[in-house]
Amino acid sequence: MAQTGYKNTKKEIEDTESWFKAKYVEVQALSSSTAITDKLSECKSKVKEVESKLMVIESLETKIDTISSDLEASEYEELKQKLTILIEEQKKVSVFAKSTLKTLVESSDYQKKFENDFGEVQNWLKIKTNEFMKGSEYDPLKATNMEKKVARLKKDLTEITEYEESKISQVKLGIISLKKNGDSKMKAKIDQHSSEIDSSLKSLKDHIKNRISDLEEKLELQREFEIEFQKCVSWLDQAETILSTEVRGTINIAILDEHHYKFEKLKRDEEDNRKRVTEVFEKANKIMEKLTDADRISLQTQMDDVCDKQNHVADTVNAKINNLVKNIEVYKMTAQKIENSVNHLTEIQRQIRLLNKPIGYRVEDAEDVLEAYGKILNNLKSFKSQMEDLQKTAGTNVNELKALLVQQEELISAIENQM
Repeated sequence: MAQTGYKNTKKEIEDTESWFKAKYVEVQALSSSTAITDKLSECKSKVKEVESKLMVIESLETKIDTISSDLEASEYEELKQKLTILIEEQKKVSVFAKSTLKTLVESSDYQKKFENDFGEVQNWLKIKTNEFMKGSEYDPLKATNMEKKVARLKKDLTEITEYEESKISQVKLGIISLKKNGDSKMKAKIDQHSSEIDSSLKSLKDHIKNRISDLEEKLELQREFEIEFQKCVSWLDQAETILSTEVRGTINIAILDEHHYKFEKLKRDEEDNRKRVTEVFEKANKIMEKLTDADRISLQTQMDDVCDKQNHVADTVNAKINNLVKNIEVYKMTAQKIENSVNHLTEIQRQIRLLNKPIGYRVEDAEDVLEAYGKILNNLKSFKSQMEDLQKTAGTNVNELKALLVQQEELISAIENQM
C-alpha cells in the first residue's frame, strides 16, 4: 500500500513538472507572437492556469506528509526534493508567464497607440486635403486676394512640413519599432500604413506646390489685366469729360476747326482704346474660366459697362465730328454768300452815289431819277429777303449776317427818304 502511494505521488509530481515545462514552451510561443490582441486573453488564461497549480502542489505536499510514516527515509527525501523542484518550476513559469503577459499588454497598448496615431495622421491629412481641394476649385478675382491665397497656401505648406517633422515622424518611428518584431503579416500591414501616409503626404504637398506655382503664374496675368482694365476705364472717363464740352454756335471758324481737330484726335484715341479693351476682354475670358459664379457675374458686369461706355464714346465722337463738319461747311458757305452780299451792297452804294447829283428842271429828269431809285430799292428789298432766308440756315457767322441786314435796313431807309 505504501509503495503504491509513493509511486502514485512521484508520478503525479513528475506529470505536474512536465505540465509546467510544456506550459513554459506555450508561453514562450506567445511571447514571440505578433498577434498581440488575440494572444492577450490566451496568456491571461495561462497565467491563471499556472497560478491554479499551486493548489495541486499544496495537495501533493499534504499527500507526502500523509504517507510519510509509511515511506522509507530515502523515498520521503526523494519526494520532498521533487516537490521543491516543482515549486521552483511553478515560480519560474509563473514569473515568465506574468512577464510575458506584461510585455503583451505593453505591446498591445503600444500597437493601439500606433493605430490611434496613424488614424489621427490619416484623418489630419484627409481634412487638409479636403480643405485644399475645396479652396482650389476657383481662383480669386482680385490680384490682392490672389496674393493672400498664395501666402495662405505657403503657410499651409509650412504647417504640413512641421506636422511631418513632429507627429508623422513619431508614427514612422513606431512603424520601425513594430517591424523589428513583427511577422510577415504584421510587416505587410505596417508597410501598407506607411505607404498610405507617404502617398497622402506627398500628394497633398505636391498639390499645394503646384497650386502655388499656378497662382503665381496667373498673378502676373491678373496684375496686367487690372492695370490695362484701369487704363481703359480712366481713358473713358477722360473722354466723357471732353465730350461734355459744348460747342457754342456763336464761336468763330478757328474755334470750330480747333474743336474738329480735338474730336478727330479723340476718335483716333478711341480706336486705340477699343483695341486695348479687346485685349482686356480676351484676358478676362481666360480669367473667367476659374471664377465662382458670383465673381464671374461681377467681372462680366464690369466688362459690359466698359463696352457700353466705349460704344457711347464712339457714337458721341462721330456725332460731334459730323455736326462740326456740317457747321464748318455751313459757315464757309455763309461766309462766301456774305462776301458776295457785301460786294453786291457795295455796288448798290456806288449806284446811289451816282444818282446823288443835282436834278434838272424838267419833270422828265425827276422821273428818271425816281425810277432809278425805285429799281435800286426793289433790288435792295429782294436782296434783304435773300439775306433773311440765309440767316435761318446760318451757322456760327450769324452775327455778320445781322450786321449786313442792319446796313441794308439803313440803306433802304435812306433811299426811301431820298425818294
